[in-house]
Amino acid sequence: MQSEPMTHLQTIDSSIQDLVHATADLATVMGPAQAGQLDQQQLQQRLQTIGTPPPGRATEEQKQEYLGKLSTLIQQITQSQIDSNINQATQNITTKTKAIENAIATTKQALHTLEKQDDSSAVTTYNSSIDKITTLMTHIANRDVLYRSVGVKLDTAYNGLDPDNTNGNDQIDKLQTLQRNIQEQKQSLQNQIIQYYDNTFRDSKVKTNLIELKIPKDIHTGKGQMLIDNMKAYLRGRASEYYAIIPYLQRISDDFDNKQVTYWKPPFFYVRFLFL
Repeated sequence: MQSEPMTHLQTIDSSIQDLVHATADLATVMGPAQAGQLDQQQLQQRLQTIGTPPPGRATEEQKQEYLGKLSTLIQQITQSQIDSNINQATQNITTKTKAIENAIATTKQALHTLEKQDDSSAVTTYNSSIDKITTLMTHIANRDVLYRSVGVKLDTAYNGLDPDNTNGNDQIDKLQTLQRNIQEQKQSLQNQIIQYYDNTFRDSKVKTNLIELKIPKDIHTGKGQMLIDNMKAYLRGRASEYYAIIPYLQRISDDFDNKQVTYWKPPFFYVRFLFL
């Protein structure tokens, strides 16, 4: 008859150990503050449902009966607490997982937006530069045509010049004045091109000191940005020499495709131009 009480006591002890382990596991996952504890008042109320412990003079049968009820109650409480801990841990982990997923989504969106802004900025600068130089070069070309046309008229006037006719001299003076004005306009347009592209690399109020182009050693070891910075530094004050290709150089150095992991590739005609 001694085996049954020992069996009940072992079951109770095992149930209590399961509860202790479950609480410890929860503390490991969620931290001690979130692990929770048994509600002592609720535990006392549950103990009252099985009655008071039998007195010392109780029979062995009464003691075994009480131990059986106590064992069952402890198992129920343990299982209930374990289920509660699991639900609480699952809910906490789910909440944290959702927060992490939201943070990742927000970060991806921010990076995507930043990439779009960077790409848009490089493309906008490039298009603006091309439009600017195209417009100014068109005006310069028109001034060249006009200058040559006036030159033809001036040659004709000289060929037909009558030393005794002052009206011919007046016409030549007007044509020469017109040629000078056209030449000044052309020079002004050329200066606008130089000033426009010089200002993209420096403050117009700052004096520019020309520097040599420095190619980093072992450029293949991740020194591409250094080369880009050196190239931009080299172009400061040299817009009069490189204005025709500066828009392409700017976009090549600033327009980076994160998906393809490559910089912008210029049109084929521009690549041919570089090797002419």
